[in-house]
Parts: sequence; C-alpha cells; structure tokens
Amino acid sequence: MNQNPTLLPHGKYWTFLYRDSKGIQERAKVCPREGPGELARTERELKKFAVMGELGLMTGQPSLSTTLAMTFSMAADHYMIDAINRRSRPLGDSTRTGYISYLDNHLKPFLGEMSLDKINNAVVREFVNKMVVKKSEVTGEKLSAHTVRECVGLLKRVVASVMNEDGDEIFPKTWKNKFIDLPPVGKPERYAFVGVEIEKLVERARMRESALYDVCRFQYTSRRMLVYPAFERRE
Repeated sequence: MNQNPTLLPHGKYWTFLYRDSKGIQERAKVCPREGPGELARTERELKKFAVMGELGLMTGQPSLSTTLAMTFSMAADHYMIDAINRRSRPLGDSTRTGYISYLDNHLKPFLGEMSLDKINNAVVREFVNKMVVKKSEVTGEKLSAHTVRECVGLLKRVVASVMNEDGDEIFPKTWKNKFIDLPPVGKPERYAFVGVEIEKLVERARMRESALYDVCRFQYTSRRMLVYPAFERRE
C-alpha cells in the first residue's frame, strides 16, 4: 500500500487510487476541485489522509525505506495531521490556518520534493535569502521578518517530527542560526508627539483631574452628611 498516494484530478473531484483488501484498484474522492467544498493544497492533503483512515489504509507505521525517502511535503502533511489530532496542545484554528499558509505559499514550493536528508543549513540559508526579497501576493510588499522566522521554525519542526519507533529523530540536524542568517525582528516604532498634541493631552489631563476632584469632593461631602450624623445620634 502506498503510504502517500498522489492526488489526481478526476472529473469534478480530487481523488486518489488505492487497492482494497482483495487487491482490486479503487478510486476514492477527497474534495471538489472547485466551488463549495474546494480545499487549498495542504488542506486537500490532510483530507486525503482522513479519507485513507476511514478506508483503513492508515494502519501501521511507514516502512523504513519509505521514511528514508520521505520528502518535505510528505513529512509536512504527517506533521500537520499529528499536530491537529494530538492530545497535548493540539493546534488551534488560527495556528493551523497560519501553518497551512506558510506551507502552501512558501515552504512547499521551495522544499516540497526535496528529501529530508538533503535539507541542511545551506538549504535553509538559501530559502531565507529568497524569502527576504520575496513579495506578498496579497499586499505586494516584502515579507516581514516575523513571517520568515515563523516559516523557518515550522521547517525545523517538520524535519524533527519524523521519528522511529523509539521516538528518536531519524533526521537529526544541528541548526546554525548564525550561518542561516535570519532577519532580525525590529522593535515597533515609538510615536513622538508634537507640540500641539502635547498641549491637547495636558488640557485633557487637567479636565480629567478637575472632574475627578469634583467626584471626590461630592463623595466626601455626602459621607459627612449621611454618615457622621448617624454616629452623632448613637452618642
């Protein structure tokens, strides 16, 4: 059984081929190719694995030969499935959406078909160099340093997630961040108030101080009127 069958367009649907228990080749539907129910690339892969699970095709661990030949795309899909369904701190909806965006728009186009044993510091450095000059398809502006660093962090987690039966990493890496040369995340710019704005702030503070003084004076006067006479009567 192929641990990661390829999604194929077939009519109006994305599908994959598999063999049933009798060895007969069958085709399974995953999602529509367009319109209601259409899914982005990584979402399609996750839905494919869910369908495979329903068909009983996800039993057992991938063979060692399959794992050693695993590409980044395959590892990323397995990582996402585990991260969404794990008992301890599963991915929330916003994090899941962000990770899928990073995978579809940045990581898979560059690293998707590369085997995990080939991914090293030099490859990640090249990826970073491309990312820092890349422009967002939405805003047309260069990607932020935060986005670049998040993508590299996700890349490292995907590679580290491939383990053997003893829980040891199959592709251990010693990442050298100084060599990779990630862009620094700048501090937010501080706003400098100009003269007119300072005058308005001072005037507003005076008004608030005056209003606070009136409230305190009213409370003090009311307390003298309502509380003190009560003590005088008890005497």
